[in-house]
Amino acid sequence: MNQQVRAATPKSSLREAITNAAGPVALSNQVLLLFAIPSYASIFLYNLQRSNGTIFDWFIIGSVAYLTTIGVLLIFRATVLGTDFRPSKPFVMISALVTAGTARAISVLIIGGWLGVVPASDALFRLFSGPFFVLGAIATIAIYYASVRRNEETLAQLRREKAVLDELRGSVRERIRLQREQLVSQVERAIAPVIERFEKERNAKQSIEILRASVDEVVRPLSHAIAKPGAFPTETGTLDAVLEKVEKERQRLPKLVNVGDMLVPLFILFTMTTAGIGPLFEITPGREALAVITFTVGGWTSLKSIQALARKIWAPVWLAAVWVLVISFVVAVIIEALLIFVARSSFEQVQLWQVFSLISLGSVTSMFMQVPRTLRFASEQQLRAVVQDLEILNSELRQQVWHNQRRIASILHGSVQAAIYAGAMKIAEQAVLDPTLITKIRRDVDAAINRLHTETESTDVVEVIGQMSAVWHGVCDVRLAEYSKRAATALAGNSVAASCTIEVVREAVNNAIKHGGAKQLSIYIRLESEKLVRLVIENDGAPALDDAVAGFGSQVLDEITHQWSLKSENGLTYLVAMIPVSKISR
Repeated sequence: MNQQVRAATPKSSLREAITNAAGPVALSNQVLLLFAIPSYASIFLYNLQRSNGTIFDWFIIGSVAYLTTIGVLLIFRATVLGTDFRPSKPFVMISALVTAGTARAISVLIIGGWLGVVPASDALFRLFSGPFFVLGAIATIAIYYASVRRNEETLAQLRREKAVLDELRGSVRERIRLQREQLVSQVERAIAPVIERFEKERNAKQSIEILRASVDEVVRPLSHAIAKPGAFPTETGTLDAVLEKVEKERQRLPKLVNVGDMLVPLFILFTMTTAGIGPLFEITPGREALAVITFTVGGWTSLKSIQALARKIWAPVWLAAVWVLVISFVVAVIIEALLIFVARSSFEQVQLWQVFSLISLGSVTSMFMQVPRTLRFASEQQLRAVVQDLEILNSELRQQVWHNQRRIASILHGSVQAAIYAGAMKIAEQAVLDPTLITKIRRDVDAAINRLHTETESTDVVEVIGQMSAVWHGVCDVRLAEYSKRAATALAGNSVAASCTIEVVREAVNNAIKHGGAKQLSIYIRLESEKLVRLVIENDGAPALDDAVAGFGSQVLDEITHQWSLKSENGLTYLVAMIPVSKISR
């Protein structure tokens, strides 16, 4: 049999049962209303076999007994306990149930005596069995109802988390797109006035000053601002509208349940003992203690033994219910045999059916309690999986938002800054401000800004380095001196590593030309190991100062490389970086 269709049922918790039986749920309106079923059933079950009294007489007695019981419990709830007391109060609850059971017994004696169907000789039996019956019935219903309610709460939470997950799944890309548009708009609004002033300027020196000032006063500060985590949070809106539309789908019963797990021997024994101890005294006069011990020990032993055998049986819920009734009958026969043999009890047929009814009531209620617990267990497993997915999706959203900010900041810090700075340097080499050159500079700047609109950048290392070489043409000779096949294969299979390699090259090229005045720059890319690509950028520019303050570029290198270093030797400056290319980063 396929294990996937077998629904697991968690072990019962005695502490949880006591908490529910002695908590506010025990005196809730729902439990008090459900108590009407065993309340009326016990009156008819134990009394209809008597020769005196009609069904109508016992209906009146049952109604008075029920109303008296819940009346006392409502008084306790309104005064001593309160409507929503915390934590559970076992001793106070037992006192309330015993008091209500005693009041029930007295009401049955009074009304039954008035109708002439309850003799005075029943007083001891009624006063003894009433408190036990109310205690057992209310506790049993409370445990059952709490199990059902917890399952409904878990299912409602599962539906809510699923709705949140589905909403996020459908909106992650849209949120990223909106954030990107917001950031790009911010950049364009900041740079547009600079470009407009540059195009209107006819003085070469002023044009150079405008471009260089735009880098220091606009581009660099803006790239730092955008790169800060949370600088431009996206509007996530509210999920209230989504949650309001969550449909209350019908929960399906499990395909197969374990019959043994549907039985909770301690729960069944509690139910049948509290409800049956009174009638047991009638069956075994003079041997009451022996009868109670036989009834309890025999019931517990037979239930535990049969449960062990029943754990080998998996069945649909309806068939499991049939099995539970069969088991109840077998246990009833065993208990009757034990009482006859040990306590020398004398059973009539109706009394056998009473014992069977008590055990069936406990067993069926046990199953009704275990089925919701089985469903809740399955819902909790789904809930944990959904919450985990939700956490991962939230992390993905945060990562994409962060990546979006950093990517735009990197393009601004790299390509846009490089295009503007390269334009200034090209103008500086011209004796006259050439309109053609202005147009080319504007085109380069526009091309750099247009990269902000693309969702992804090219990860073709050769192509991107070629673009850098074209941008700096006439200012610095940027060339790819070595790109080993093994390194190319490794980077082709890992777009993240390729993007990081491109970003390191871009940062090194910009710094070498801008700060070092480099005229020649060579790039070497080799595979250091299966997990690392070695990147070396060599230039003839001035070496970096030892006491230079780390800026945005250094932060980028710290984040996207495994390690990096900058050194000067024999008139050349080298930036050496190790880029991870292991499967972990894919």
